[in-house]
Amino acid sequence: MIFWIAAAASFSATLASLALARRFGWLTRSPVSGGRRPAVIGGWPVLISWAAAAAWTSPGAFAELLPFWAGLLIIFAMGARDDFAPLTPRAKFALQILAASVFLGAAAATGQLPLSLWTPLFLLWTVGISNALNLLDNMDGVAPGVGAVAAAFMALLAWPEASLVPLLLWGLSGCLCGFLAFNFHPARIYLGDGGSHLIGFSLSALPLTALPDPPQSDPGRLAALVLLLGVPALDTAFVSLTRTMRGTPLWLGGKDHIAHRLERRGLPVPLVSLLAYLAAAVCGAAAIAADG
Repeated sequence: MIFWIAAAASFSATLASLALARRFGWLTRSPVSGGRRPAVIGGWPVLISWAAAAAWTSPGAFAELLPFWAGLLIIFAMGARDDFAPLTPRAKFALQILAASVFLGAAAATGQLPLSLWTPLFLLWTVGISNALNLLDNMDGVAPGVGAVAAAFMALLAWPEASLVPLLLWGLSGCLCGFLAFNFHPARIYLGDGGSHLIGFSLSALPLTALPDPPQSDPGRLAALVLLLGVPALDTAFVSLTRTMRGTPLWLGGKDHIAHRLERRGLPVPLVSLLAYLAAAVCGAAAIAADG
């Protein structure tokens, strides 16, 4: 049920956000293809509708997962600030580290995710996937669609009976589907850095709160979490490798992502987006098989 509640809430919130963006000029600084100037505040309706759906269906989702929400708000605030007043790469990275550290520290304090030799790896994983989703948000519809598919397949994994993680994942998937109605090509609104970081942080951090202790006692689950995010991880690895070979800074925007290369080969943008969703679904199926 939360999927449909979240989707409806996100659709409505995004529609309202479009009206506000036009009223106050929260649009791209320059026109994009077709002379469009999409809104840049897409992260806000996703966050608000997700929180509202979670509060409606399971009020305990906030108290029980407070470490996650604390880290999420920090990284979302960083991205939302960057959408209007760009931060330096160093400042963004520092705030990403802060968000992950707050999450992991609070999760350890509450016993959700005890400190261990895995903690530094989880910090790198959370920051890395947050950046990977940000980089994947390079073409209409790709990042929210891939995020929705990944969240849905992640929710289908075998979680502990009392865990709220699958509930929130279904809610996130629903919110992204509702938002996608306005972000699919030709997009009328963009996720912005706030929205893309929200997806990346949520998909990397939220499932960590329900890992067994110690994490290595369930290698299938660890493999599944990696496979589920195969699309953004592969795209980021590919872009990082090609930019390193060319001597281009990794943090600069560019048209060297896999999606752009497919478009240059003649594939229309909607088809590129659908292929990304298919790839995410294949990764999701592989993850469920690995989870056993």
